[in-house]
Amino acid sequence: MLQQKLITREEIRVYKQISKTANDDRLNDIIIQVQINELRPLLGEKLFNLIMNTPASYNDLMNGSTYEYKGITYQNYGLKAVLAYYIDAYWKMFGDVTSTPFGNVTKLNAGISEPISDGFKKSLFQINKQSAYNIWLNVQSFIVRTEIEGYELCNVKRNAFKIRKIQ
Repeated sequence: MLQQKLITREEIRVYKQISKTANDDRLNDIIIQVQINELRPLLGEKLFNLIMNTPASYNDLMNGSTYEYKGITYQNYGLKAVLAYYIDAYWKMFGDVTSTPFGNVTKLNAGISEPISDGFKKSLFQINKQSAYNIWLNVQSFIVRTEIEGYELCNVKRNAFKIRKIQ
């Protein structure tokens, strides 16, 4: 189950620009990493495992949908949009790092291109993670409003909430 991917390169390309390549090893590593480190904490262990066991049963949740709640029509962006933004963040930050028999290296183009700076990569990483989380908030509303079994609100990590002492 650890090797099961909930999204493919082609599905990521619906939401984010990612290059075509025959070598998907690094991307597959990142997809699994995002599912474990980002998606599972958002969904909670119970719903995450339900989805991993039977992803086809969660088509509306995964791919997005339109739904009605208390007389208002809403758009659910879908977990694949959340995954795509998180994967794009990780891909831009860590996608060019490759393990070789001689250690970890950064693969560069042989052409005239030049790698982006670490500072810029970190900025892209944070922006894409924040975008993914904002999309997640939309999907979370869908889960709560449609009462999807297995989801427990207390399992949600809240990155944006901070308590400060008033001085």
